[in-house]
Amino acid sequence: MMALHPPKTLYKFPMGAINNPVVVKNITAAGLEELYIDVNILGNLLICFDAESSATVVSAGEEHLLPERIERVERSLVIEGRNMGTYFRHRQKQKILTEIHLPL
Repeated sequence: MMALHPPKTLYKFPMGAINNPVVVKNITAAGLEELYIDVNILGNLLICFDAESSATVVSAGEEHLLPERIERVERSLVIEGRNMGTYFRHRQKQKILTEIHLPL
């Protein structure tokens, strides 16, 4: 059996590394059961199961490539973005970093 190694982004993108976030959303965590992500250009994503009373989404990068919708819909945390068109028009000059803190 081959050992699994953490992805390289975890070495370069540790928890709390986002210093200048463009997006910071806090959402009540009580009753959350599902994380739904539908984003064309996602970038580096770190999901931490360390939240208690509120789920937090922190994202940095070029604003036109970040998720457009981050909200709670019933028992789901929904993160959506239709950014493929703007990606082709403007390209990408910065890394997209997103950190999500959820309850276990």
